[in-house]
Amino acid sequence: MKKTLLIVLMAFAGITASMAQDLGFIVKGGIGISNFTGDLNGSPLFSWKMGVTGDFAVSDFLGIQPGLMFTRKGTSDPENIGDATVNAYYLEVPVMAAYRIPLPRTMLLLNAGPYLACGVGGKTKIDMPEGGTYEVDTFGSEGLKRFDFGMGLGIGFDFEHITAGIEADFGFLNVADSPRAKARNMSAHITVGYRF
Repeated sequence: MKKTLLIVLMAFAGITASMAQDLGFIVKGGIGISNFTGDLNGSPLFSWKMGVTGDFAVSDFLGIQPGLMFTRKGTSDPENIGDATVNAYYLEVPVMAAYRIPLPRTMLLLNAGPYLACGVGGKTKIDMPEGGTYEVDTFGSEGLKRFDFGMGLGIGFDFEHITAGIEADFGFLNVADSPRAKARNMSAHITVGYRF
């Protein structure tokens, strides 16, 4: 676990260092919803994300935005499990291409790119029919696979130092640790950030 986090942090540091000459930083956070697609689809779960992204200008209109985010994903009342809440906390490394379209007094920002995520914690709580709650680690022998990979999309606006937008993540990997079930992460957030 510590080795994985170290590798993720070193990769992020390497990306940002290689782009340091034209690099800005955006500290941002957001709230939204998360769910699974597939066999464990359930009710949307309240989700959030926070972290920092780099902003490397390739041209006046095109940029690359590598990031390091901490996010909550999961679902509630998933099919085949019943009354349960799956809380999954991830460290996520997105690498987004950013295309800027000039508008009066602002910039329209379109983002797309892959992300790699590592599950770092969380509990799954199951309400038992006879009463009481059964709790297990979300990532473990009875839970989800730890690694995820997918595509992020976003649309937003740049107002000098302030950015605001809507972002969505679509997981490509089956995170269910069972050959009989399929579950892929899906989330959407409204985000606000400050550019340095």
